[in-house]
Amino acid sequence: MTVSYQIEGEVFILRLEGEFEADELSSAGERAARDPQFTAPMLLLVDSRRSETTLSTESIRNSLNRLSRKGQFRERVAHVASDELHRALGRMAESYAELEGLQFKTFNEIEQARAWLTASVDEDS
Repeated sequence: MTVSYQIEGEVFILRLEGEFEADELSSAGERAARDPQFTAPMLLLVDSRRSETTLSTESIRNSLNRLSRKGQFRERVAHVASDELHRALGRMAESYAELEGLQFKTFNEIEQARAWLTASVDEDS
């Protein structure tokens, strides 16, 4: 499977690698919800550095809509991309996320993304 996840404390890392279908994102979310390590709401970090898939605008909007409704994740979503196409998709997602009441930000480095996410936890405390 090319969509996988890893839970590191309060951070849920969704890894997108190679080619995948948009419905694999939902499947990963359903598997995660059954994982005993998953404690909602979590911090979501989407790692697309190894992705070869270009999601459609509709798929991105639908994913953000589901994120905003389910309550499994906090309002901030960090995205890590290594190529210009996925960074551009991330910038587009930032606009759509705002409409859903989410903060979505794209980073070049995973450490930057994690720092931004964990800063949101410190702000909430």
